Amino acid sequence: MPRKALGIFCLLVAALIGLPAEAQEPVSQLFFKRLSVDKGLSQATINGVCRDQKGFVWFATEDGLDRYDGNEFRVYRHVPGDTTSLSHNVVHFVQEDPLGNLWIGTVDGLNYFDRYTETFKTYNLPNRPGTIYLDAINDGNRNRLWLAAGVGGVRYFDLATHTIHDMEHPALSKMTVWTIEQLGDSLLLGTLGNGLQLFNLKTNVLSTLADSAYNVRAITVTDEAIWFGTEGNGLGKIDRRTHARWSFKRDNGALNNNDVWAIEETKQHALWIGTDGGGLNIVDATGKSLQTCVYSEFDERSIGANTIRSIYTDAEGNTWLGTYNGGVSYHAHMPIQFRWYKKEFDSANSLRNNSVTAFAESADSTVWIGTDGGGLHSFKNGIVNRITLPPPFEHVKVVISILADETGLWLGTFQHGLLHRDAHGNWEQYRHIRGDNTSLSNDIIWTLVRDPWGDLWIGTDRGINKFDARQKIFYSLDNYPPGNIRKLFNNSQVQTILSGVDSTLWVGSYGNLTGYRPATDSVFEVQAHLPGVRNLRVKALQQDGNSLWIGTYGNGLLRYDLKDRRLSVLDEPDGLPNNVILAIEKEANHNLWLSTNKGLVHLDLPDTIFTAFDANYGVQGIVFNRGASIRLRDGRYMFGGSNGFNIFTAQPFDFNHADLHVAFTDLLLANTRVRPGYRLLPKSITETEAITLPYSESHFISFTYSALNYIAPERIRYSYKLDGFDTTWISTMGHNLTFTNLDPGHYTLRVRASYNGHTWGPAASITIHVQTPWWRSLYFRLLVLGTIVLLTYGAYRYRVRWLQARKRELEQLVHAQSREISEQNHHLAAQNEELLQQNEEVSAQKEMIAAQYVLLEETQQELQHINESLESQVHQRTEKLNETIVQLNKTIKELDAFVYSASHDLVAPLKSVLGLVGLARLEHPSDELSLYLTQIETSVEKLENLIQSMIQYSRNTRFQIAQEAVNLYDLIQECIAGVRFMPGAASVIFQVDISPQQIVTSDPRRLKIIFDNLITNAIKYQDPDKEMHIVQLRFESGKTSWSLEVRDNGIGIKDKHLSRIFEMFFRATERAQGSGLGLYIVHETVNRLYGNIHVSSEFGAWTRFVVTIPYSDDYVKQE
Repeated sequence: MPRKALGIFCLLVAALIGLPAEAQEPVSQLFFKRLSVDKGLSQATINGVCRDQKGFVWFATEDGLDRYDGNEFRVYRHVPGDTTSLSHNVVHFVQEDPLGNLWIGTVDGLNYFDRYTETFKTYNLPNRPGTIYLDAINDGNRNRLWLAAGVGGVRYFDLATHTIHDMEHPALSKMTVWTIEQLGDSLLLGTLGNGLQLFNLKTNVLSTLADSAYNVRAITVTDEAIWFGTEGNGLGKIDRRTHARWSFKRDNGALNNNDVWAIEETKQHALWIGTDGGGLNIVDATGKSLQTCVYSEFDERSIGANTIRSIYTDAEGNTWLGTYNGGVSYHAHMPIQFRWYKKEFDSANSLRNNSVTAFAESADSTVWIGTDGGGLHSFKNGIVNRITLPPPFEHVKVVISILADETGLWLGTFQHGLLHRDAHGNWEQYRHIRGDNTSLSNDIIWTLVRDPWGDLWIGTDRGINKFDARQKIFYSLDNYPPGNIRKLFNNSQVQTILSGVDSTLWVGSYGNLTGYRPATDSVFEVQAHLPGVRNLRVKALQQDGNSLWIGTYGNGLLRYDLKDRRLSVLDEPDGLPNNVILAIEKEANHNLWLSTNKGLVHLDLPDTIFTAFDANYGVQGIVFNRGASIRLRDGRYMFGGSNGFNIFTAQPFDFNHADLHVAFTDLLLANTRVRPGYRLLPKSITETEAITLPYSESHFISFTYSALNYIAPERIRYSYKLDGFDTTWISTMGHNLTFTNLDPGHYTLRVRASYNGHTWGPAASITIHVQTPWWRSLYFRLLVLGTIVLLTYGAYRYRVRWLQARKRELEQLVHAQSREISEQNHHLAAQNEELLQQNEEVSAQKEMIAAQYVLLEETQQELQHINESLESQVHQRTEKLNETIVQLNKTIKELDAFVYSASHDLVAPLKSVLGLVGLARLEHPSDELSLYLTQIETSVEKLENLIQSMIQYSRNTRFQIAQEAVNLYDLIQECIAGVRFMPGAASVIFQVDISPQQIVTSDPRRLKIIFDNLITNAIKYQDPDKEMHIVQLRFESGKTSWSLEVRDNGIGIKDKHLSRIFEMFFRATERAQGSGLGLYIVHETVNRLYGNIHVSSEFGAWTRFVVTIPYSDDYVKQE
């Protein structure tokens, strides 16, 4: 029969005849947390689960043994050649004995896990290959571990001698035992093909309790009965007192699958049955079906797979399911049972849309539910019913506010105004009518409230409205009643209205909070004079005595004291998980329930303790919707969000912080894990109380730890203190700590955990001793100090001896200098006499110099006269030269103008001569005359080319440089087109390597002169002996200039002519029929553009011209 895995669903099967036909609410809802390979599990098939005394959870998988601490997995596998590793990666069970030792059964023997070294020891029978061990049970009275062997039946392990022994019973050794349980002094054995067997340990008698044809996969013993699961024959029960037997199968409705692989009794005395393909079945003590839970790909809170290999309940009442190929599914015992309703694909009694936006309760306890996209629903006795609105309102799918009162049902919609259904079922719609100020001010209705005087207040996207039911008109910003009440009406978006216990009407909008007292017709505004609160973006309001609680968007939870008129704030630093408060409900004991953007939050007053609940606790999700909450008449609460809604009963709860035993899980040095047995960590960090580190290893120390909480480990808060460094506790949300550059000394690291950040569990501690390096030890410092003293004394003695020696040297030097000075005094006296004699000689020379000075003055006057005469002559000659230069410039300009004018004037006659030659050839087609005409035509063309060269030269010298944006590709194509009809041009292949979009800034006339001449020369001097005549043109851009290369495969130029190729009238070959001006004009034109041209050639092979022109900025600089 096909199985539909479409969600966790829970069905109550009627157990009593005569129950009302009305649908009943399911017994309970089960939510599971999945652990998969993606989260670190080594393999997805789980054969066994065990939670040890320290709180770690162990998983026996098909690919190793996994340890889970709530945050991370540690995987142990077989390592070939390592006898201290797991004996095989296929693990069937993991169990803990009373002493806390772990025993692991694999397909290759029994393994003991040494917690101190995190190594394994394998046990097998002497001289026998490894045995497949499938199950085990601890016998505390006999200090044994009873083993179910795949081959060999039953064996036992002596915990005192650590040896394995065979059972002395021939029938047992031939059995394949799947599972084993102890019943007093007997063993219950589930076998393959031998049914359920009972072996009496005292009498060694083996008896059959259930059909020997059964394959028994699971056994559990309760106070009243023995339960066993089979392959294909369902669940069996044997009464321990009467030995009566029952069989529960799919046929009698107890199970949905007859292959039972696991059985576990819960603390509520229900039996959890794991099946092969049918998921989880839950039955009571009589075998009556209570619930069935199956895998759903659409619901991540369903079980991970429908084949369940093992079920384990830990000491806290939490249940772990090991599945086939679906990982682990974990169900936690919750302090509060949140029932969750959402859209079910296979159920009409579910929501149409999961986004729940509004609630209201009518007098008959029917709860009305509005959704964003699914329209209206009703809820009663745990059953959701979909409501279809009558025409023409059936298209209304978004209901964002609801009010149920004595007049009927009011629905606030999005864009469809206000709908009302009266007590007779008649519907009426109120909408905004343009031009009618007595209609609604806007069609988006956020909230609806009836005040004590019976007036209906409506919060819209454009202010508050008051509805006059008698006149059926609306008072709003466009039509407000007289009095101070008019201040209440504005165009703010009103998302919540509260009618207070003192008849005050509170209006919360997107920007402010306003109060109105009808008795005094007074309107007042609550001012937000708080740090960081600019304005009050109010989302929710709730009054409790003198406290007005305000839920804001982004500013947390505010409390307004109605007596003192003072505002206070509770936000994230106070423990609130999120500063967006979307709905508020109060308890009778003044505590509050808040919906936020990070889950459902309980506020315990007056201690101000926030406790958050999310999907891990059965809440619909972490995102809730504005205003979607209600406290029902029976005291239950409903909150709606983006994934359905929850209904629950508020009851006292207290998370047991004493259960938060923090354990250190890893030590890392420089981000490298330190393995147990290493010299710095002799035993596992979980068993270590103190570590000693050399100073060189203390620069980067990291610890990981866990509170070993599995409900919501990501929400656990931690704080730590490093005694010897920190003086206060430091909070953190992470589960690792890193310390850098610890000074030598003794430290104690303490880490504790909390559910709410206020009450803390016991702290775990580890002592850290950082050794003092030799160069910071006391002995080394004393040695250094002594050395410094000795060196200082030695330096002092050396300095004294040096000063004494220096004194003696100075005394000798002074004596020598005194003697030298005396000798110098005698020498100076002699020199003084010589100077007196020289002075007399100088006086005589002075007279001679005076006479010479007079003579020099006379000579200078004569030279000055001669200089003035020369300057006059130079000035006259300069004036004559300037006149000559002016005359020459005038002559040159006239000559230039003449050349330009004459050239132009000669062009037209020459064209006429060419035309007449053409006519003569047509009228007289004789060969002799044609020869003469061709010679005339050639001569005229030479003259025309000469004139054209003269015009180009004249233009180059006369015109200024005109900078324009030139498309280089188009200009080259124009030049090529102009020579297409030259002699020899038809055989030339032009290869243009220039982008069609290449733009340069230059003088287009001069560029055309340059390119025309270079291309023409390439055509003229092609090599007639070559089959292909190629002219290549390539553009290249540089940093300050651009260049164009023109290369041909013509006759080339001899090396001796290359230096003169740009001279006027120079022709390098006799084949040249030109004037010798072309390349000269090219050279002069390139110079005029402040560029340069380079020629290279191999005679008989090729010629290459490269023209380099600077960019336009360089023109400006050089101009």
